[in-house]
Amino acid sequence: SDVCSSDQYPAFDRMIWATDLDGTLLPNRHDPYDESLPLFNELVYRYKPYLVYVSGRNLQLYEDAQTEFDLLTPDFFIGDVGTKMYKKEGDRLVIDTSWDDYIQESTPNWDEKEARALSKKISGLSLQEESKLHHFKISFYIQDIQSKNECVRAARRELTSIGMNATLIDSIDPIKHA
Repeated sequence: SDVCSSDQYPAFDRMIWATDLDGTLLPNRHDPYDESLPLFNELVYRYKPYLVYVSGRNLQLYEDAQTEFDLLTPDFFIGDVGTKMYKKEGDRLVIDTSWDDYIQESTPNWDEKEARALSKKISGLSLQEESKLHHFKISFYIQDIQSKNECVRAARRELTSIGMNATLIDSIDPIKHA
């Protein structure tokens, strides 16, 4: 199925503004807030683009930020590091199941159980909390930051050995590891 078929989405007859949230529109955790969001919101009202937020946040963390910072509701929210997409219906965001279908079709050999099992196969990996996981996003903590690169290489080798097509994204919490 075509993820952007015209019967599912409006014709793109306006500009599309896609932006990250943390460190872009919003401060990173303990950084000071620069108060620029009201100006951004004013520009959105003036130019009326399709507004897209792209974030590592899940929907709940996005909604928390929306309340705290008075974020406008976007036309689309791509969250959970690109593994979930929501579209605006009225004043709220609803899951876009066609995105799940697209991911499933694009990665037919994806196996959630095998991905979760990496925490048992690779020393130093532990699954994150269930609230941070879902079918297409399996996240881990690395116990020792010094072993991060080796853990990532080991995970890539393991996934390749079982023929699983997956994208690995590693990141470090800059506050924890400053």
